Amino acid sequence: MKKYRIQLKVFHGVFAFLCFLGWGCASVVPKNDTSQLKYTYSRLKLMDLDQMSQLMLDQAREFKKTDDLNALKEGLLICLARPDEDSVVEKTISTIRTPLEDRNQWESAVNELIDKSVSVIRDTNQSSTDQVTYSLVLENLISELRP
Repeated sequence: MKKYRIQLKVFHGVFAFLCFLGWGCASVVPKNDTSQLKYTYSRLKLMDLDQMSQLMLDQAREFKKTDDLNALKEGLLICLARPDEDSVVEKTISTIRTPLEDRNQWESAVNELIDKSVSVIRDTNQSSTDQVTYSLVLENLISELRP
């Protein structure tokens, strides 16, 4: 039941993304073109498997040091924000997913990320880079949750 709720939220996010692209909704050019993200899709796309794995390990180590779930949530965002033509997401996400599942926080972290993604995509004041990055997050989540 929870899996279907997550899938519904992801599909809702995809709809918001399609509206962002102008397919069926009015699109507005964002006013702000400065990204608020530390790692954007364009920066992550240049990273190979080893670099992405190192980023995920760094986030997991940060979590172990501080016991702050925000490090894992940030790692989840970083992992899913990378364009996934080479299946790196599938190879690196377990580094973040396992500690979240151990603390029964996986679904809530995914739900939070979906909500954040949809809100950024809909906000016309967000930079286009952030909107595309969060759109890739939704796309990768759909791929990960596909049966």
